[in-house]
This record gives sequence, structure tokens and C-alpha cells, in this order.
Amino acid sequence: MKKRIFAFLLAFAMLVPTLVSCDMSPKDDGGKDTQGTQEKENILPVENLEYRLLTDGTYGVRLGEVGDSNKIVFPSSHEGVPVTRIVAGTRTSSDRTNIKEIIIPDTIVQIDNYAFEKCTALTEIVIPEGVESIGVCAFYDCRSLTKISIPDSIKHIGEDAFDKCPNLVYNEDDSAYYLGNANNPYAALASLKSTDITTFSIRSETKVIYGTPFYNCSSLENITIPEGIVTKIEDEAFRGCASLKSIVIPEGVKSIGDSAFAGCTSLTSVVLPDSLTGIGTFAFDGCASLTCVVIPDGIASIGTAAFINCSGLKSVVIPAGVMSIGDSAFRNCNQLKTVYYGGTASAWTIVSIGFYNEKFSAASRYYYSETKPSKTGKYWHYDGNGDPVAW
Repeated sequence: MKKRIFAFLLAFAMLVPTLVSCDMSPKDDGGKDTQGTQEKENILPVENLEYRLLTDGTYGVRLGEVGDSNKIVFPSSHEGVPVTRIVAGTRTSSDRTNIKEIIIPDTIVQIDNYAFEKCTALTEIVIPEGVESIGVCAFYDCRSLTKISIPDSIKHIGEDAFDKCPNLVYNEDDSAYYLGNANNPYAALASLKSTDITTFSIRSETKVIYGTPFYNCSSLENITIPEGIVTKIEDEAFRGCASLKSIVIPEGVKSIGDSAFAGCTSLTSVVLPDSLTGIGTFAFDGCASLTCVVIPDGIASIGTAAFINCSGLKSVVIPAGVMSIGDSAFRNCNQLKTVYYGGTASAWTIVSIGFYNEKFSAASRYYYSETKPSKTGKYWHYDGNGDPVAW
């Protein structure tokens, strides 16, 4: 019996090294030459791409199972229909580490959030002309990325789009760092060389501000934004710029993000463009030196807490098109005494006013009249300087 047990153990001991060596044997590496020669191109099969029909009738595309593929070529069409968007990634990106090359067609308009997250072997990429938006974390943790071409068509780059890309090379001038393309190296303003600045002029070549380069620039007093440069003032773009005294937001800007000017305690004047259609939550929170605000005609809704804690605000112009005023929009605006409304008294009755706007609701309200009215009542107009005044 002992001899049989010994024989069995001896046979098992001889089998174990064989099992271990199978487990640790080299796996198929997607075409890599294990002798150190040049890597072979291994293009992802088209059937490994996933498509989604978009509301505009075009297709979006995203990566499916990548496997050992090291090159991705996105098609310009699917079933005869243009592909216009690289849709959001699944964030299950462990199989992307082999990708070294990505070709994007010029039909693409939008690259979604997380689209190429953790493509850790990707070294460079060209975003073609026509792309307008790059989503949040789109190239997050592409740690080998050294070069990216950003087109002049770009209008928006999401938060942390290039975070954890430590080897990415930026273009620069005397005061800031940029991403761009061969013809325009300054397409996207990325960061400042120093936050201890008092004045800054955004270059005319710049198409978008990426991230929050002016966040907490507490010494910044003046900034110039050329017309036609940006369509949105991003969230927290100028938050904490406590020395900023005035700003003219140029035509073409359609929205002001959440907390964009929060904590700009020295801001006495802000000019909002006619193109503006949205004001985010807490956009001007704590702008205690602001005394008058003229809301442009394109605004239909004033966001929650948009002007909260503007303790020096004395008057506000509300256009006839405003249908709702969010909760706390004018909370703690304790000096607010006058509301100039662009519509009629009857139109005012259908404006929805949220909670915690007591000072706003209690303020004297004037209704717009281009000519001096013959009837009694509270009316207003613009004087020769463009300032709102009562008749």
C-alpha cells in the first residue's frame, strides 16, 4: 500500500512543473515578435466596432472588444450613413493597452466622454477638422500620449479630457500653454505659466479654453476675451478671481457655467452678450461689488442661486422673455431695490419665481416703455448712456 501511495505522489510531482509551465507560457500577443523585431500592424476588425443610430439620423460608433489589436480605424460611414460621433466608452478599458494608433475620419463632429480612456500605449493622434467637442476624460490616463492635434473647429473640451497624460507636449507663448495644430498651435488655451498675473488677453487664434486656467488667479484685475473665440464660459472658469474688476463677455458666448465667476468679490461691472441663452447655478455667487446687472433678451430662465450673495446689487434688468427665476437666484441680495422688467404688468404675473427670493420679490418693479407714458404707473427706459432709468 505504501509503495502505491509513493508511486502516485511521484507521478503527481512530475506533472506539477508541466501544469505551471503551461500557465506561464507566452500568450498570443497580437502580432508582437517575441524576438524583439518590429511590431506587426494588427488592425481591429470592423465587426468589433459597435454602432448606434443617433437622433439626427447619423451613426455613432464605439470600440467593442479590442483584444490584441493595436490599430483602430474608424469608418466614415455605416450602411451608407455617415458616422459623426464616437460615443461614450464603457469604461471597461483593460483591453485597450495595446492600442498604438487611432485613425478618426473627418465626418466625426463629437468625441464622447471616456472614449479613449486608458489607451496607455497611444503616442499621438490627430483630431480632424470638423470635430467640435471632446468629452470628459476622453483621453484620461493615455500615459504614453506625447502629441495631439486639436482642430480650429473645436468648441468644447470636457473636464479632465487629458488628465494623467504626463508626457503630452504643449505649445507655449510668453504667458500660457496651449494645444493646437500645425497651422494654429494656439487653438486650445490649457494653462497659465503663472497664476500671479494682473492682466491677460486671450489670443485671437484661440478657439476654446480647456479646463480652468484662471481658477483662483486672485491678482487678476483685467481680462480680454476677443469676440468669436468661445461659445461657453466654463464651470468655475474665473472662480476666486478676487481682484477682477470688470469683464465684457463677447458676442458668441451662449452660456455661462456653474460658479463661473463665484468669489469675484471686486467685480463691479459685467456686460452680458445678446447671444447668451443660459446662466448656470451659482454663476455670480458672492460678487459683492456688483451693483447692476442687465440680463440679455435671449435668457428664458435664471438658474438656481445665479446671483446669490451679491450683497451690493441694487438693480437688475429682467427681459420680457424670462419665464422662470430659480430658487435663491437673488438670495442675500439685501440692497436690491429695483427690478426693471422688459414686459408688461400682466406678463409679469406668469413669471415663475422660486423660493428664497424675498428681496427680489419685494423690490420696486418698473415696466418697460420706449416713450414716456401718458398714464400713471412705474415705467422705465434706457437713457442716452444705455443705462436703465425710471420715467
